[in-house]
Amino acid sequence: MIPFLSWFTGPTPVMNQPQKLFMACGDERREGYLHVDAFASSNPDIVHAIEQTPWPFESDRFSEIVINHLSRVGKELYQQKSILGELFRVSASDATVVLNLPWIRHDSFWADPTNVRPYCPETLQLLSSQYCESLREQGTTHTSLAGLFGINFELISIVQTYDPIWWRKLQAGEISRDQLREAASLHWGVVRTWTATLRAVKA
Repeated sequence: MIPFLSWFTGPTPVMNQPQKLFMACGDERREGYLHVDAFASSNPDIVHAIEQTPWPFESDRFSEIVINHLSRVGKELYQQKSILGELFRVSASDATVVLNLPWIRHDSFWADPTNVRPYCPETLQLLSSQYCESLREQGTTHTSLAGLFGINFELISIVQTYDPIWWRKLQAGEISRDQLREAASLHWGVVRTWTATLRAVKA
């Protein structure tokens, strides 16, 4: 089986279709979502790979989008631009976008050779036009991914999932939450995965 072919060659009808999208869903299911995955063995609603652009959906369609495994696609900059451009295109104004990602300072990221595109919170901040403009005004050297890709996402929040070793330290009272957060910013292997929530900003 070739996993990177879509069952759909054009946009699917909007009428009576979910307005929530779950890309790279695998076997996970969420009520009210349109489930999309590259592999037919996962039995998604649509077989379509994240990196296969354009996506078979209308512009401005989805109010909520969840994406798994974004770190496994977009190794080259032009590929990342195409993928994030499609994400922005199909997002409705003020859409909520949730990205589930591995933490780049954990062995599990580097142990998996399918991880080809690292993301950190600072990367996602560069998807915001307003944030990049603030850096420009400060004279800070940066790459405006928002301008380069023609997109605009505001980073709303991040939630970190800690490595079990560090989580047990917290549960045992060996460290406080503040100490755990500090360790996460300073040391390798503290955070294992993280979830970022973005908002699509459209005029």
